[in-house]
Amino acid sequence: TPALADSKVRAAMALALDRNGISKGLLGGACEPSAQIFPSSYWAASKKIPKSAIDYDAKKAKAMLVAAGYPDGFQMSLSSINAQQYSNVAEAVAQQLGKIGIKVDLQITEPVALIGNFVGAKTTDAYVSIWPGANDPSRTVTSLYMPTGLYNPGGLNIPQITSLAAEGLAGKTQDERANSYQALADATVENHMQLPICSASLPNAINGKVKNLLTTVGTALDVRNVEMTK
Repeated sequence: TPALADSKVRAAMALALDRNGISKGLLGGACEPSAQIFPSSYWAASKKIPKSAIDYDAKKAKAMLVAAGYPDGFQMSLSSINAQQYSNVAEAVAQQLGKIGIKVDLQITEPVALIGNFVGAKTTDAYVSIWPGANDPSRTVTSLYMPTGLYNPGGLNIPQITSLAAEGLAGKTQDERANSYQALADATVENHMQLPICSASLPNAINGKVKNLLTTVGTALDVRNVEMTK
């Protein structure tokens, strides 16, 4: 769908998403509304993205779509796997985009078919899912934001992001890398390469005898340094 190649259109779509409403109404409030892919507590997450990045304003979003050259909106397909946690959010997204004139062909399907249609056949314009993260931000960046990334089947190439990705990968310390990845996060939000909705909160409970039990950004338990006191 050519309209999606226009960052102004994607900006209108971002403004049309009621992130707070989805978090509270569909996810029990256990999801922090966010415009960036990294959770706010993660070291690669930007600290500079304004709160207005998650604003919801359907009227303004519609005006932005008109200004971008789509007064009558356009059609696009949106997919989700056939699990309620995903399909409920996809239905809400489709409804919210519909309010600004984007006619969504919602496709609820099996995981294999969804990924095949999106990254292989390229017959699906977008899909709604959880991004599980990775042990290092470079893997997320490569998959989502690089021109050859598996989950960037349109090959969208933004030189600033590509350059910052290389800097982040080459950094010798986490602090050096953090500067690059935080700037990259800013750029992804400015260009609306993805339209994040919220970052899920997945708590773990342990007793007072357990020490050094950590979780990765992908929400997996890291037990390499766990200690138990007597």
